[in-house]
Amino acid sequence: MGASRASTRNPVHPMAIPLSSQAPPLFIVFNAASGSSDAAQTCATIAAVLDAAGRAHRILTVESGQTLPELARDAVAQARAVQGIVVAAGGDGTINTVAQAMLGSGLTFGVLPQGTFNYFSREHGIPADTEAAVRLLLNGEVRPVQIGRVNDRVFLVNASLGLYPALLENREEWKRQLGRSRLVAFWAGLLTLLREHRRLTLDIEHGGERRTVRTVTLFVGNNRLQLEQLGLPEASDVTGGRLAGITLRQTGKPAMLWLLVRGARCAGSAWRRGPRGQFQLPHAEPEITAPPHQGGDRRRSGVDAPAAAFRSAAGRAQAHRAAQPDTMSALMLQISDTHFGVERRPVCDALRQLARAQKPDVLLLSGDITQRARASQFDAARAFVDSLGIAARVTLPGNHDIPLFNPFERLLAPYRSYRRAFGAAHDAVFDADGVRIVSADSTRAYRHVDGELSAGQIEAVARALDGATAGALRIVMLHHPVAVSRPDERHNRVHGHREAISRWRAGGADLILGGHIHLPFVRRLDGDGLRAAWAVQAGTAVSERTRPEAGNSVNLIRAIAPRGARGAVVERWDYCVASDRFELGALNVLLLDPHP
Repeated sequence: MGASRASTRNPVHPMAIPLSSQAPPLFIVFNAASGSSDAAQTCATIAAVLDAAGRAHRILTVESGQTLPELARDAVAQARAVQGIVVAAGGDGTINTVAQAMLGSGLTFGVLPQGTFNYFSREHGIPADTEAAVRLLLNGEVRPVQIGRVNDRVFLVNASLGLYPALLENREEWKRQLGRSRLVAFWAGLLTLLREHRRLTLDIEHGGERRTVRTVTLFVGNNRLQLEQLGLPEASDVTGGRLAGITLRQTGKPAMLWLLVRGARCAGSAWRRGPRGQFQLPHAEPEITAPPHQGGDRRRSGVDAPAAAFRSAAGRAQAHRAAQPDTMSALMLQISDTHFGVERRPVCDALRQLARAQKPDVLLLSGDITQRARASQFDAARAFVDSLGIAARVTLPGNHDIPLFNPFERLLAPYRSYRRAFGAAHDAVFDADGVRIVSADSTRAYRHVDGELSAGQIEAVARALDGATAGALRIVMLHHPVAVSRPDERHNRVHGHREAISRWRAGGADLILGGHIHLPFVRRLDGDGLRAAWAVQAGTAVSERTRPEAGNSVNLIRAIAPRGARGAVVERWDYCVASDRFELGALNVLLLDPHP
C-alpha cells in the first residue's frame, strides 16, 4: 500500500494496514525538518521502494519538533497492535526521541538516517542514501544496540550538561532561522564559544568513589564514532555496557576554538562499516542517576540528546537561553575556469546538486568560462549558469574568453561573445546581504595568458571598497591571482599585484578572489604594518583541465560578524568520482582585521 500522511494525532487502527505477507508492517516516523534534503522527495522515495517490495507501511510525518514525542508514542501503539516495526526517519535527535518511546515495548526498531551528522546510523553501517537505507531495512538482520539512560531518559549518542547543551540549543535556534547545514552548525558553535560560560560544580560517583569536579561541561558519550572523530581515546571504552564520561579542563578560547574546528572537519569525513539491519533495544543498559544536590550553588546532570534538552528529575540542571544569531552574510558560491567546450557532464550535474542543496544567494564566476570563446560555448555556459538556480551573480571574463584564432575579432571586438551571454559590465560593484563585491577585469586583448591591472582600476576598486556599509565583508574578484602558493607559479600573478594588494588592504579588502591557475588555496596577505587580507583561489569547477594535485572544486564563502569580532568561512568542495558528487574537502576559518 502507499504512504499516508498522518496528522499530529494518529488514532490506533490495528486493521488499517492489511498483512499481505509474513513480513511485519512498518510504522515510519518521518521528521520532515531533518537534514537539508527535499522532504517530499525523500518521503516519495521511501514509499516507492516499499511499494515495489510489497511491504505494508504507514508514514507518520512530523511537521513540528514539538509534536515528535507524541507522534512517536502513537506509532509505537499502532505497531504493538499488529506486532509491527517502528522506524525513525530523521537525524540523531529524531532517532533518540523515537527510541525513548520504544523503550520496554519489545518491538523491533529501524532507522533511516536523514539528519546532518547521523552519528548513530554511521556507527552502525546504515547508508545515508535513502533508497539504499530502505533496502537495508527490508533485508537486514536484527542486532542489539547499547543505550544509556539519565534518570528515565534514553540517549543513543551522548548526554551532557553545561557548555555542550548550550551549543546544541544555540545550533537549533540558528537552524530554525538559517536552515540546516554543517556550516550553520559550525557558526552557532563558534559564537557560543566566544561567550562567557559559568563553571559547574558536579559530584561524580564512579566505581564506588565520589569526587567533586569543577568544569564548564560534562559529556557522557555512547557513540564510538563521535568520540573517535574528536580524537578522544575514551572511544574504545564505549562498548560492552560501558559509557565514556568526559569533563573539560579549564582552557582558553583559542584552544576551545581549535576543538570546534577539529570537530567540524571530522564531522564531514566518511565512515563505513559492514551492513547492519534493524535493531532491538535491550532491557539492560548503562544508566546514570541524577539525584538532586542538597544546598550550595551546584548542578546535577541533565541529558541532552541532539534534538532536545532534558533536565534532571529535580529540575536542578542549569537552563541555557538560546542565543539569537548575530549578523550573517549572504552565502556565495565561487566557481571559476569552467572551460565550457571541455566540460565534464557528470561534474556539471554534481555541481547542480550542490547548488540545490546549499542554496547560495550569489554566484561568483571568476573567468575562463569557455575554452575557446566560441558562441556555442558561451551559450552552453549561460544555460548551465541559469540551471544552478542562483538569483544573483557576478561574472568576469578570463583570458580564454577572448578569441584566440580569430585575430580580427580579438583586435576589434574581443568581448562580443562574452557580453552577448553575460552582459557588458566587467568592472562592477555588487551589494548583497552583509557583503560588497567589487569585480575588476584583469584580461587584456594584447596579452595571450597574463593578466594586468591598471593604476586607474586599482584606485577605482579601493574607492568602491571604501563605500561599503560598516561591517560588511569586502571582496575583490579578479580572474588572475594576486598571490600564489608555490614559487614556480609566480609568473601567473597579475601584473600590478603588489600595488593592488597594498592599496586594497589599506582600503579595507577582506578577501581577494581569483582563478586562472586551477589550484585552490587560501593564503593570508599581510606585512608592511598594514591590515591583512586573504587571497582565496578557486580550482577548475567542471572542466577536464584539472591538475595532478587538484581536481574539480568550488568554494562556498560566508561572512559573519559576531559581537566584537569579524570572521569568514571558506569551504572548498571537491568533486569525488567515487560518490559522483561534491564533498567538503577543506574548511578555512578566517579571522578578519578591522576595517580602516
